[in-house]
Amino acid sequence: MQNFARPREILQLAKEIELKLFKHQNISRVILYAGCGVIAVLAIAALSIRVYVENAVAGNLYDNVETVPDNEYALVLGTSKTLEGKPNEYFTQRIKIAAALYHARKVKYLLVSGARRLHYDYDEPEDMKLALVADGVPESAIVKDNLGFRTLASITRAHQVFKLEKFTIVSQEFHTSRAVYIGRCLNLDVVAVNAPATVPLRYYCWSFIREHLAKVKMFLELHILTIV
Repeated sequence: MQNFARPREILQLAKEIELKLFKHQNISRVILYAGCGVIAVLAIAALSIRVYVENAVAGNLYDNVETVPDNEYALVLGTSKTLEGKPNEYFTQRIKIAAALYHARKVKYLLVSGARRLHYDYDEPEDMKLALVADGVPESAIVKDNLGFRTLASITRAHQVFKLEKFTIVSQEFHTSRAVYIGRCLNLDVVAVNAPATVPLRYYCWSFIREHLAKVKMFLELHILTIV
């Protein structure tokens, strides 16, 4: 004869199941809230770092060639000359500003620093040199740094390899603040000219987010990890 559970036993079992579900839900909520809290703290920290860096160097950034102080060298930070098979306006505008600095006699030499990957037929310094020559800058006024794989490397190599302690940086505004901050942390006398950032909105948004994260990484490297 089959035994059936009594109503009281069924109710007790239902309460036990409900209690287990309640505890599971509470644990899930705690994990969710903790995760959201960590993300919020990291986001606030990242924003604080960005604001701090940009405020620290605001007086060293210039929006036009006419007002930037004279220097012997300008450091032109590299980027790809094309985006999805089309001319990269970041590249084009940096070249225009660098050439304008030279023609206005604001600088005597241009140090073009970027990545060089011969296996992929990718050479930022050579591309910059050719573009500058096409813009009327003599080849004798251009110096190439083929190992500028990142901004930190470009700034430190300008000082350690090319023996520069005072120079003008050329890039877009979202980038120059980080570059100048690195230079200042290395006790270099650096200023920057902001090249226009005339690219499609999706590229600008990506660059903005990427630069936001890059500033956090730079801050950790300079002040926490002290790798330079």
